[in-house]
Amino acid sequence: MNRSVISILAGLMMMSGAVLAQAPDVVWTRVLGGGSFDKGYCVEQTDDLGFIIVGETNSYGAGGSDVYLIKTDSLGLTEWARTIGGSEDDIGYCVQQTSDYGYIIAGMTRSFSVGSQDIYLIKTDASGYTLWTGTYGDLAHGEGKSVQQTGDNGYIIGGTTLGFEKALLIKTDGLGQAQWHNTYGSSSDCNYGNCVDQTSDGGYIISGYRTPYPYGEDWGIYIAKADASGWMSWDQILGGPESEVCYSGRQTLDGGYILGAYTSPFGDIRLFKTDIDGHEQWSHTYVNEGTDFCMDVQQTFEGGFIMVGQTNDVVLGYEAYIVRTDHNGNMTWNLTVGENNSDAGYSIKQIHDGGYIICGMCGGPWSWDIYLIRLAPDGVGVNDPGSSPLPTEFNVTQNFPNPFNPTTTISFDLTVASQVKLDVFDINGRCVGGVGFGESDLLPGSHTITFDGSHYIYRLQAGEYQASGKMVLMK
Repeated sequence: MNRSVISILAGLMMMSGAVLAQAPDVVWTRVLGGGSFDKGYCVEQTDDLGFIIVGETNSYGAGGSDVYLIKTDSLGLTEWARTIGGSEDDIGYCVQQTSDYGYIIAGMTRSFSVGSQDIYLIKTDASGYTLWTGTYGDLAHGEGKSVQQTGDNGYIIGGTTLGFEKALLIKTDGLGQAQWHNTYGSSSDCNYGNCVDQTSDGGYIISGYRTPYPYGEDWGIYIAKADASGWMSWDQILGGPESEVCYSGRQTLDGGYILGAYTSPFGDIRLFKTDIDGHEQWSHTYVNEGTDFCMDVQQTFEGGFIMVGQTNDVVLGYEAYIVRTDHNGNMTWNLTVGENNSDAGYSIKQIHDGGYIICGMCGGPWSWDIYLIRLAPDGVGVNDPGSSPLPTEFNVTQNFPNPFNPTTTISFDLTVASQVKLDVFDINGRCVGGVGFGESDLLPGSHTITFDGSHYIYRLQAGEYQASGKMVLMK
């Protein structure tokens, strides 16, 4: 039976004097997979407003766990599914749509490793068929937890080495050939890399967690900044007095960083905001009755933050758990969503209309399926300290950052629901891409679109309103 439960931490918020807003509605949920163990670790919205999901499947494939890549339409209905791997275990942890409309996947392979386990990089076409794969056992055995396409159309992989456990970055060209690699962390600790993000200066940030060696207590959040060649600029350990585990970190609009974590062994979600040099600016702990885990954090269009993970409800069992905050980390709403008694959310993204897409798992104890959850946008008129009132006029702002490398965002305001078309031109005036939205797709309010390119002019049309600007890729 499908059920959705809104869990408001009324007692805690009353003590702080704050009032939580109503969480958005669950638009739909989808359960994808077969009769065995299937999980979804990463989801993104695609250029056609559908979704791409990557994870692992034991229900299909060549044996063991296989990388599982699923493309759905905008309603979460499967358009195609592919399995990638061999006779042993292979897992996909992260997927991103690339500039050629195909996909890049990072994970781990035991089927094709030169040791016990290798980082696995997979490039597919737009239909999910494999174009090439890469393993990097000659550089380091381990697993790739995160991947991004870079401004030079290569790829950056973030993960962890096996054996002496260090955070790892591997930079490749467009065909997956390694250009450089580097490890991060002190020789006296184990440092695990879980998330890489290319920064506005062309470098990289890798985040994860640190444990003493040999294994012991006093775990902490680990974050390291590298330049464009992989040389470490600085690293920081955050947290305390409890032990923290971090699976997600991103650069924020102000140039600093946001890190989603949870405490161990108590299981409370924590959110850390740092400045551009990784120094803590603030942190918040979100205490719930159950045991909570944070698996992903993203900054929202207006500057707040959204996290997803898992909570252990004393009545309903394990549920996917979503926490929304304003730009200062103050909770504005939270929500639990579940199908069975062993559900979790692993990845969350804000999508074109301001709503959210989540993937994870549901099921148990004898099988799991991939769980896809679509949330409506935050409610219009909700008293959210991180949001802005509805705009009073059409407006498009200069892209930010500008110059940029490799991505930039274009923001615009709509006073009414409108049919919108965003065109992007190269410096010679040739249209090199665009995206369109029907009148029912974009509600009144502020919207943001992310673009990856170089030396372009953008033009926005919304009804009779039209504006354009020039944006330059910094190399």
